Amino acid sequence: MLTFGSGPTLTGGPRNWEEVGRWYAPLERDRAAPDDSIRVKAEELTRGRGTDLEKIEALYDFVATKVHTVSLPFGIGSYQPHPASEILANEYGDPKDKHTLLEALLEAQGIHAFPALIPSARDPDPDLPSPGQFNHMITVIPQGADGKDWLWFDTSTEVAPFRMLAPSLRGKRALIVPISAPGAASKPGTPLLVTTPADPPSFQVQNIDVTGQVDEHGKLTARIHYAMTGDNALTLRMAFRHTPESSWKQLGQLLASGDGFSGEVSAVKSGDPSDTHKPFEVDYEISQASFADWSRKILQLRLPLPTLGIPEPGEPPDGQVKPLKLGSPLEIHVHATIELPAGYVPRAPVPVSMSRDFATYQSNYSVKGTIVEAKRDLVFRQREISGDLIADYSAFARAARADEAQLVPVEPSPGAIMPNSSK
Repeated sequence: MLTFGSGPTLTGGPRNWEEVGRWYAPLERDRAAPDDSIRVKAEELTRGRGTDLEKIEALYDFVATKVHTVSLPFGIGSYQPHPASEILANEYGDPKDKHTLLEALLEAQGIHAFPALIPSARDPDPDLPSPGQFNHMITVIPQGADGKDWLWFDTSTEVAPFRMLAPSLRGKRALIVPISAPGAASKPGTPLLVTTPADPPSFQVQNIDVTGQVDEHGKLTARIHYAMTGDNALTLRMAFRHTPESSWKQLGQLLASGDGFSGEVSAVKSGDPSDTHKPFEVDYEISQASFADWSRKILQLRLPLPTLGIPEPGEPPDGQVKPLKLGSPLEIHVHATIELPAGYVPRAPVPVSMSRDFATYQSNYSVKGTIVEAKRDLVFRQREISGDLIADYSAFARAARADEAQLVPVEPSPGAIMPNSSK
């Protein structure tokens, strides 16, 4: 992260955000000027890309995934980036360096991008103009009549998909600093505070598949497969990119525990975190020795499915019902097939189907011989639940959680020879 705690200061303090922006612009302007090495690299990376958007994506992918992010005090104090050609040659840089390289590569293709100063924690106070409110830099390409079509990038995460900002940077004010290239005839625009997008550029989807068997001793072995996009996928991409493979088992154990799975995790695998053009995938195996107690005549079996984490509105301390923030819209799809040993007859739980304007929930269960199949689908459509809908949402959440708690009745087959229940 940038550390804006030292470096040049504005004499007498800035009177407005425009002064802050105009103070910063000269520190970055010359550093983002493309030279021959930048032009050659930009041409190489965009060869065969027909549209500006395709070119932007190719250049973003390179800077994000191939130039390593570091945190070092560069340049004048901590404000000024290195020259773009130097960053390209070294293949590392801090966030402001990586923005500068991306800006230069884009400029070499006739595409104008600007730095956006932003805090990584709380939203800046709009009434206190100061560079000290910022500790991070991202990239913006303004386009269209309003901000909804603007392109935002944070190359420092290394593995964020194209146009995706981390949750801590979304819905937050950023100071855009329009900078004209050296020698350009046009004057730069006016620096201004703009709010970043509240949601990811595409809908968040999580697909979780569970394939398991329970043996005659009651031991469960299962393979868990995740394929996901969105915020949780970004968190996992970063975790697997920065964790040595020898420690992936610990990551798998944390993921399993967070989703409510019990047992010993093994065989943890992941997709390539830097392949951001497809959903991120994680696989692991889990075993639980005492999953089923076959000594019981009738067994109520809890299916090994992940918890959906449905938010519950708390009791307002002042008695005032307040909106419940759910975050960006999200789809979760869970599918499981669990095979029981011969000699047992499972019965399917009752399916559930609910639909509201704010969310939908559906479950379905079936039995084929000794195989139990379960499907659960949860879709959150809105960012928050208004106060007047809290009671309806609470009933929806209770019903969904009650379905999650349903058990599968299992009985011995008539006349069957029971498996040995000893471990």
